[in-house]
Amino acid sequence: MNLLSKRLSALAGAVVLASALAGCGSESSAADGELKEFRSVIFPGETYALDYIAQEKGFFTDHGLKVSYLSPQSGSSAVQMLAAGEVDGWSTAPSIIYNANSQGQPVQMAGLIPSYTAYEVVVDAKADWPAAAESPEDGLKALKGKTIGVSGLSAGTDLSLLAALNSVDLGEKDVKRLGVGTTLNGLGQLKAGVIDAYVEFTGSGARVIENSGAGKRYIPLYGESASPEADALSDLALAVNGDTAKAKPDLYDSWIAALEDAREWLQDPSNLDEASKIIAEASYKGEYEAEVKESLGALAETLSSTESGFSTSPERVQLQIDVLKKIGGLKADAEVSPDAVLLKR
Repeated sequence: MNLLSKRLSALAGAVVLASALAGCGSESSAADGELKEFRSVIFPGETYALDYIAQEKGFFTDHGLKVSYLSPQSGSSAVQMLAAGEVDGWSTAPSIIYNANSQGQPVQMAGLIPSYTAYEVVVDAKADWPAAAESPEDGLKALKGKTIGVSGLSAGTDLSLLAALNSVDLGEKDVKRLGVGTTLNGLGQLKAGVIDAYVEFTGSGARVIENSGAGKRYIPLYGESASPEADALSDLALAVNGDTAKAKPDLYDSWIAALEDAREWLQDPSNLDEASKIIAEASYKGEYEAEVKESLGALAETLSSTESGFSTSPERVQLQIDVLKKIGGLKADAEVSPDAVLLKR
């Protein structure tokens, strides 16, 4: 087995275990009996960097929390657990919150990190593509008629793609979308020629695919170079059970304060090497540290413009709702509004 195969096998077998995470972190001066339980959800990758860091560096215990993690199969499963009161809160795509809230479930948003999820189109390295860096619009138009892999239909990767296509007057009928799973599956499908492009959702994943030779990074669907509509869907939201949050506001204040500490720690350049090791070890069994480090450096810059306490505006939420309704990510008649979604803090 060559080095790449070994690395891919390691990534394929990466599983985040709640028991392992529960054992991470520095000791707190508070005894376990004094800590408040907080149940959350986590998945591999630097999207959950603040959770991994807060646990490993003891920021949760500093704020009186004992956080346990579950790793369900998907965000759809996680939001059902949140609505049922089996999970207290976790970081996710805003669309999941809006859909649940519009269906009358007690799911609300406690905060937002703008332009955080690194959605990016990675294309077949063997094919000829226009210079998307010079003209993202032409790059998006070149996707017309292509087969594009996403992690799952109606997943964040899929909605991000549809929002980007919509910005150049293309729609779901102009491309063939296939739900192929996460990074390794996308890499394999590109290498096999099954898909022409793949929408990745982590910076490290896009770099892994490119470094494998199967694909090349093409168009970012977040940040200043993306359309405002696509960028809006790259935000990372703090989803909470609204009923629990209103009954136990101090619990959520502590959770957000710990994530805020993790953000400040990650923004310190002297911590980047340690942060990369934490994420690579927790997510990829120690592999891909270089790719994670490069991605975390970009995330740290993004976090520098995030509002204190991850607060957001009703206007940003309304933009996301409008975009989702336009591309079919929310029903056109869905009853959801910033006032209903945003948790009063």
